[in-house]
Amino acid sequence: MSPTLRSFGAVFLSALVFSTSFPPPVHAQSFKPDTTYNPTSTYVDGKGLYILGGASAPLVNNGKPTPKAFMIDLSAAWDASSPSFKQLPDGPSTWSVPSTTSPDGKSWFSVVNGTGYVFDIDAATWSTPLKKIQNLNTNIGLSAVTDPDTGIIYIPNGFKSDKEDVSMLKVDLKATKTVTESVPMTENLDRVRYYSASWSSSLKRLIFYTGTVDGLYSYSPSKGWKKESTKGDGPDPRVDACMVSAYGGNKMVMYGGYSRLSNTNLYDINILDVNTMTWTKGPDADSKANKRDPVACASSKNYFVAWSGDVTTGGMIYDLQTSTWSTNYDGTSSRVVEQYKTSGGNVPAVVGAVLGTLAVLFAIMAFIIYRKRSQRSKVQNSDDKVTEDSNLFSKWKTPSQFKQALVDKIGKSGKSGKSGKTDKTDKTSTAGKIGGKSLKDLKGLLPFFK
Repeated sequence: MSPTLRSFGAVFLSALVFSTSFPPPVHAQSFKPDTTYNPTSTYVDGKGLYILGGASAPLVNNGKPTPKAFMIDLSAAWDASSPSFKQLPDGPSTWSVPSTTSPDGKSWFSVVNGTGYVFDIDAATWSTPLKKIQNLNTNIGLSAVTDPDTGIIYIPNGFKSDKEDVSMLKVDLKATKTVTESVPMTENLDRVRYYSASWSSSLKRLIFYTGTVDGLYSYSPSKGWKKESTKGDGPDPRVDACMVSAYGGNKMVMYGGYSRLSNTNLYDINILDVNTMTWTKGPDADSKANKRDPVACASSKNYFVAWSGDVTTGGMIYDLQTSTWSTNYDGTSSRVVEQYKTSGGNVPAVVGAVLGTLAVLFAIMAFIIYRKRSQRSKVQNSDDKVTEDSNLFSKWKTPSQFKQALVDKIGKSGKSGKSGKTDKTDKTSTAGKIGGKSLKDLKGLLPFFK
């Protein structure tokens, strides 16, 4: 290894050590929300996990819904025992209702008691653009998903006709007059509740998990419903599982839920690669502390994050890069985001301080190499004549080709005009030389090329 590269390597390693040796700051806070059962939630990657309502206990145990709203800061650093909370203005008292965010991450939509509520995240204010949603299915156990390309909101089984027929509710908040429509379901899915749903930007489809064996479907606005065939070690049947999109929708992360077969809450994590429709199981969380059904959850900065549930307090953190459970979340980190080559996906970029450091280091390396080459240039230039002469015939494959080129060159050199001076008047003229040899010298070579 050259001294230049060794020096650059030392600088590079020192910079990396400096950028990673200090732990992220954990922010002190005074606000701490109550743990609730089955809160309504949504999230914005790298910004916040937004949580509304929930009950102090299951409704069967006389639990009462709360209007309290708050966020977990996904741009900060915190540990699982004390997430970074921020109190928000109270919203409607509710639990387990459809909820989703707008494509730009600036508004949070929820359906409560037949009314469509919107929380302006920047202004921190609630509004009700939909006073009364016609033909709304008011059953609990439904979810809302946003198509980021169009802003259309889909609520599977959220529409109930006057004849009690159930279908998917379609909501367009961007229309001049907010429009709701019915979209048919498929294959007897119209009675499914407590399902899991999320949007895959890479497939441009809604991913729908019914909670049964081989119960994975997808919906495309242009092609409709499709039964998906999966591979790998898939999740056991469950309801109320949390499922969120990761890496631009190239993967789906599913955690927890409730098993009707074993009558117990679950604590396993399952990851679906939507490009190959292959399931992979991650390591189980601690069974005593993290059996959770249901939870508020998010995917952000290479982490899966969950909060609440009916049996525990505190947060949960799963590192998607290392496939391990962690006690620390770092929203300030600029770790390299896993990338996938997909035809229609959003490929996450490498951002932040690490890239800035690398850019500076590579610029320094380029400057050093440039200086080194400049210092050697005089020595190299002195050898150019020799090199050129030794390669006199290298560009022609046969002697006859060289002869013809030589004849053409000699013929042109004897003509007058704007082409330049001949070899007699200007020995350095490019028109009077081939490969560093003068035309006068080369004319004597013609008899040898028959």
